[in-house]
Amino acid sequence: MNYYNNAWGLIEGLKAIGADLSGGHEPLWEAISNVTLDAAFGEISLDHNRTAIQDQYVGRIYLDDDGNMASSTVAFVPQVDQTFGGTFSGDPSPSRDYPPCEVRDLPWIGNAVPVVNGVLQN
Repeated sequence: MNYYNNAWGLIEGLKAIGADLSGGHEPLWEAISNVTLDAAFGEISLDHNRTAIQDQYVGRIYLDDDGNMASSTVAFVPQVDQTFGGTFSGDPSPSRDYPPCEVRDLPWIGNAVPVVNGVLQN
């Protein structure tokens, strides 16, 4: 799905500039930064670093009654950006080494929308 959304955003950016890549890629980067996609799992737009801002679904992995691994969606957090609601600075982007591992209060704890049997509980 993410590959599809990435290609879709690129195509929308190319359409916006008439696929004219003369003058470097700056016009394309500008056009892409203004694209908003009405995607299958919610709206996707880009921040100033061209990193996606999109809805996130929190999953839980567990063993079912037969001892098999299963998963379910347990919560919905709208429009999450690369700072994770201000938890991280956003510069540089989060990676395996940054930011350092430490306990933090996350802004969506207590604010995420619960999902029960696949249905948002507003």
